[in-house]
Amino acid sequence: MEMMNETENYVYSALTKEYGDNWDAMDKDIVLEKRDSVLSIKEALLKFDRKTEEPYVEVQTAEGKFEKRTLKLGTSDGVNIEVLDGVTLEDKIKIWNKAKKSDVKEEND
Repeated sequence: MEMMNETENYVYSALTKEYGDNWDAMDKDIVLEKRDSVLSIKEALLKFDRKTEEPYVEVQTAEGKFEKRTLKLGTSDGVNIEVLDGVTLEDKIKIWNKAKKSDVKEEND
């Protein structure tokens, strides 16, 4: 978890019309929303409840013990997502999808 200076929500690959009827596909970044000094986590850390479909993370409460925390989310840049409620900067979020060194070695072989 980190405090980001700024996060932006982008739409990629917007088509722009150039020179009359000649359409050129241009990669453009359109900023839809901008936030400053927000609490954010990597989107990959999110899990979703199977029944309610609400986003949550697991937060360490003691050595080897974790509790489920439902999150209220805000703006996303596609990699990081703003956390409005549910965790604090001091919470230790469980990394459930962490690659092992052996996994990385197998991919490189």
